[in-house]
Amino acid sequence: MQLEVNGKKYVENDIINGFQEHFSSLATFNEKTRIDSQYHNLVEEDIQSINKLVQQNNIKNVTSEEITKAIRSINKGKSADYHGITIEHIIYAGSDTEKLLVPLVQCIFKHGSISETLKMGLLTPVFKKQRNKAASYQLQRDYCAASHRKDWIDDGHWRLIKDLHENVKSVVKWEGNISQPSQVNEGVRQGGVLSTNLYKLYINQLLNMYVTTGAGYKIGNISVNSTACADDIALISQDSIQAQILINMSYDYAYMEGYELQPTKSVALNISHEQRKQESNNQTFKMGPNDMPSIEKATHLGIIRTTSLKGNMIANVEENIKIARLSAYRLLGEDSMATTVLT
Repeated sequence: MQLEVNGKKYVENDIINGFQEHFSSLATFNEKTRIDSQYHNLVEEDIQSINKLVQQNNIKNVTSEEITKAIRSINKGKSADYHGITIEHIIYAGSDTEKLLVPLVQCIFKHGSISETLKMGLLTPVFKKQRNKAASYQLQRDYCAASHRKDWIDDGHWRLIKDLHENVKSVVKWEGNISQPSQVNEGVRQGGVLSTNLYKLYINQLLNMYVTTGAGYKIGNISVNSTACADDIALISQDSIQAQILINMSYDYAYMEGYELQPTKSVALNISHEQRKQESNNQTFKMGPNDMPSIEKATHLGIIRTTSLKGNMIANVEENIKIARLSAYRLLGEDSMATTVLT
């Protein structure tokens, strides 16, 4: 097993250091990143203004009923945190533990500050198929390092969320070993309860820009020029010029917000049309100064997309059969043998 990070190869017990170096570099702002400095300075001024506005605002005290409801709403079966604690520990500790949590949470709300002990993140990377290069393992830019938008955060919660993303550290767990902690200056908090909602605030402006531009695919007068889940976005257009407009908007937004689009995942899939097949397959798109790779197959939101409807059906049926077969093998177990036909 081998991992390559910035041209250096890590093997066996040294792989954990390679992952630690990779994730540490992702969590540190790269001075070479293209960024709109003027816009960034305006954002920083907005942050300071909002901090002053909410400085004296308090958060409503939490009740024991709210604590109980919050605990029950957390998904079970998740891996333990840095301290070895899981949600099951809290659930099965009983009502006395829940009562002890009330004054602790109220203290956090009152001071708008969270202990740095609770900010230690744990990353557990998994080798992907034929991906020994660390570039395959990405983190996204932190919400609090980018354009803050007040929206629904209009009281002391702002201070709390800001503090939650400051002085954060993370470690890498690999084959039972823990790496040295490294500072996290940017990057989505993996597994964080608020991460999804905060990222929606971050990316929603770009999605609104897609809608208002009028470019791209439509069903009647309804714009369906994009499908998105978090940072996984697909742009859809019948017209190559309009498709390029949408791509340019994505590129400009990345420049404005100061994050990098991953070149290997920013690709073009030219869908064949029986009457315009030759025209469709010859389209070339630009991501900034560079040509976007034109590919025959890509996966978006877990669904395989190809250059034709027939190809879509074949690829997805084959993949579903493969998944079903693997699931059946897991159910049978290593020492079991199937004696009946599975249908």
